[in-house]
Amino acid sequence: MTPEKAWKVDERKVAKRLGGRRVGLSGGPGALSKADVLAGRFYVEVKRRARFPGAVWFGACAMNAALDGRVPLLVVHVARSDVWLAVLSLSTLVELARDGSWIESEKKDISKL
Repeated sequence: MTPEKAWKVDERKVAKRLGGRRVGLSGGPGALSKADVLAGRFYVEVKRRARFPGAVWFGACAMNAALDGRVPLLVVHVARSDVWLAVLSLSTLVELARDGSWIESEKKDISKL
């Protein structure tokens, strides 16, 4: 038996955390959606990278937010564009989405991937 690809494992973990489902063959013929995961109102693309510059920025943001007793939120503006991105932890997103009823709550604790 071949070990499952790491990106598929990541997609399944994200689907579980968000109470959604992984879309098999996303973007392929006959696929339900081009999303990797569908969860409530969310169309989710899951990316796996060995290095991501935003991780360093978010780590610093999270450390400073913890000192202030606040929730970290990193906002990145792509220069000379109208693109603004918000980066927060998946745990925080899940908490906010459940509080706002954007995704279904699960009875069991799935706060850790």
